[in-house]
Amino acid sequence: MKKLLFTSAFVFSIIFAQAQANRYHPSKQYYSSTDPTGVRVGIKAGVNLANVIVSPRPGNLVSGRTDFHAGLFVEVPLTEKVSFQPELLYSRQGFRVINGFGTVSLNTISMPLLAKLYVTPNVALVVGPQISYLANARIGLNNWFAFNYDNAFQKVGVDGVAGLEFTAGDFVVGGRYNYGFNNINKDFRFTDQLSLNNLLQIRNSTVQLSVGYKF
Repeated sequence: MKKLLFTSAFVFSIIFAQAQANRYHPSKQYYSSTDPTGVRVGIKAGVNLANVIVSPRPGNLVSGRTDFHAGLFVEVPLTEKVSFQPELLYSRQGFRVINGFGTVSLNTISMPLLAKLYVTPNVALVVGPQISYLANARIGLNNWFAFNYDNAFQKVGVDGVAGLEFTAGDFVVGGRYNYGFNNINKDFRFTDQLSLNNLLQIRNSTVQLSVGYKF
């Protein structure tokens, strides 16, 4: 999975570097004549409404937390209404425990690889996979202090992404939901017959609201 993540990052960097040199011009019948067409590079930032899905559900032990994400994206038109949009984001996720007394921060480098379908010239559906690498995990107690705890969680995760984006000139406003396909809880064995994942599985669940600008 690490090799896949680094290969994807390399591909993203090539697309980013060549974005302005290779422009695709769709038909003006669909895109507004005042709206630039072709490959576009952009920046974005926004809010993460992060939580986790725990199975079996531990009552009210786990709750959500609010943090942020920021990064780059490239929109590559494939047809008049469909584009490929890879992104490279720094994203702070995680959850709170015991009625907010403790906080788990999961700081990731994420790469959504999205298909973007324009339902109108200004509204698009986005859907696709996201590969994430856990750069750092921290556990804190009521914001008094925190310490690194990387070994508790899997380093690489895969999410499914779905959402909407609204375009106004060079500005983009979007909302999406990220669902974790894999258990991020790192497994260890209590006995030969019993492991942690027999008792508890954790998946990321994050709503992202963002604002971006296309150059």
